[in-house]
Amino acid sequence: MELLDFQEQWKQLVDKAVSDFNALSKDERIWFTIEALIGDVDNGGIISHYYNNGATYNTETIEDLESLGFTDLSALLKKINNYFPKGIVPVDIDERNDIIETFSVEEFDVLLSELDNIFYNREEALEKRLVEHILTTLA
Repeated sequence: MELLDFQEQWKQLVDKAVSDFNALSKDERIWFTIEALIGDVDNGGIISHYYNNGATYNTETIEDLESLGFTDLSALLKKINNYFPKGIVPVDIDERNDIIETFSVEEFDVLLSELDNIFYNREEALEKRLVEHILTTLA
């Protein structure tokens, strides 16, 4: 099985999360944050997590990666988070994007390229683990 096999349930989960993120169960939250992260990265690299709404739940995404055993991937997000003032990623997307605009482009682009490669090398394992999570806790 793969994530696409859960498309109908995913749509319902997204609706629930958009309506009231705090109403998600822990297991639903893991599915939501991790699949959103995968989608963001696939659509523009790891920085897309920050440019888009994914980083609204950056703290939860890090926790959820760790709960699935992917501390190496949570470390990638933590490394980017350190570029934000005091290492705190703003929840507000506009504020986040304003800060990203101030990053040193050359230095940051090199870092992002390295982090993207690490993520892409682990993505298949992350997706497989997420599918296992869905099957054992939500299906």
